[in-house]
Amino acid sequence: MECDGCERAVTKALQHVKGVMVVDVDLAEKSVSVVTDGSIELQQLVDAISDAGHTVAA
Repeated sequence: MECDGCERAVTKALQHVKGVMVVDVDLAEKSVSVVTDGSIELQQLVDAISDAGHTVAA
């Protein structure tokens, strides 16, 4: 993530995943924290970020 637009795109993409309750994107750290209701798999979050045009590093 390089800009505020990237931050918004990732946040929006994750918020649209059913079961996501809280999304916290830290642009400076290039990190994302997500709180879910426990009903989703990690891959769903990775896919949402990828669909928003970004890559996920472990």
